[in-house]
Amino acid sequence: HADTMWMFTDSTGAASLMKAYYKVKYYRRDLQGMCDSLVYHFPDSTIIMYNGPVLWSEENQLTSDSVKIVIANNQIDTMVFHNSCFIVSLDDSINTTYNQVKGRTMIGYFMDNEIVKIRVTGNAETIYFLREDDHALIGIQKAIANRMIIFLDSSRITGFTYIDKPDGAIHPPFELPEEDLRLRDFRWIEGRRPMRKEDIFIW
Repeated sequence: HADTMWMFTDSTGAASLMKAYYKVKYYRRDLQGMCDSLVYHFPDSTIIMYNGPVLWSEENQLTSDSVKIVIANNQIDTMVFHNSCFIVSLDDSINTTYNQVKGRTMIGYFMDNEIVKIRVTGNAETIYFLREDDHALIGIQKAIANRMIIFLDSSRITGFTYIDKPDGAIHPPFELPEEDLRLRDFRWIEGRRPMRKEDIFIW
């Protein structure tokens, strides 16, 4: 859904380009998103989201300045996030703690429409809450590196690989002050997430 949509066709009459702008929102069961404007290129099956895009994949909220989504065989293949990239997921709703990943550029790789790996380049930072199976807090991992790889299973982060000048530590629970538990430019806008298809009409 958007305030305005334009559809362009080629010389044969086949759809070649769609533009949607102002208050764009979309919903599917495994992925939801919103942005100011969107362009869909039919020939190469790519979607580009502009101006404050937000995507939600299971428990993860992903934001950046712009996003390019590549589709292959009717499934998401990769997502490329440019500038001010941020991944946030709720760690604990009672204490309102959040797992966070930040970087200049991110590429998300998908398998069966599920994100399985993310490459982060440029000032990659993390805050991650390490927990036991019973959810007891072990410690808080804070780290920074030039590059990192994030591994996911069922859209949950299962591990990090820090590459090129990594620096970090695992802090005991409650050692860090609250202001050190949020990366710069953190924001959480779960309240604007379309939870059903009818929500695309609510901005």
